[in-house]
Amino acid sequence: MTDIPSNAAMGHPVPPPVPGDFAPATPPAHSNEEFGGHPVHGVGHIVPFRVLATIFICLVCLTILTYLASLVNFGEMNLVVALAIAVIKSSLVILYFMHLRWDKPFNSIVFVGCLIFVALFISLTMLDSHQYHSTVWNQQAEKVKHRVLLTAENEPGAQAPTSVPPANPDVNRP
Repeated sequence: MTDIPSNAAMGHPVPPPVPGDFAPATPPAHSNEEFGGHPVHGVGHIVPFRVLATIFICLVCLTILTYLASLVNFGEMNLVVALAIAVIKSSLVILYFMHLRWDKPFNSIVFVGCLIFVALFISLTMLDSHQYHSTVWNQQAEKVKHRVLLTAENEPGAQAPTSVPPANPDVNRP
């Protein structure tokens, strides 16, 4: 093993160069001179197992919280609660499992900007849907009334209900 030199930086033996081989006999230095001498990042940021396990447990707890929140009626806030939990979960995944926490600040700015635009688009959509809320409910009441009357006519011995909601003349019928 004396004829094979060892690379002290890498800790691995380097085979002698073969004639006609254009590969360097030793690995290149770990600095990139043409880009300001910054070190070459061959391996990503190594996160301790304890941090990854903690984030995993937080994600499992947030998933259980999502299920429990679906069982509770928050009224108008159902969508807000579900989206808030989803944003927290996706932020944890992106920050720790995709290593955005240790990346360049520009990437964090892009991520936060995307979250703001998604929130903006959803809120603008929800503002528009409130305008048609009463029309949708009136159309659904008409369909239920029609089904109740058909069921009463088709069943032998069944009588039509006495309290059927009145028809709304403002509803556009297809």
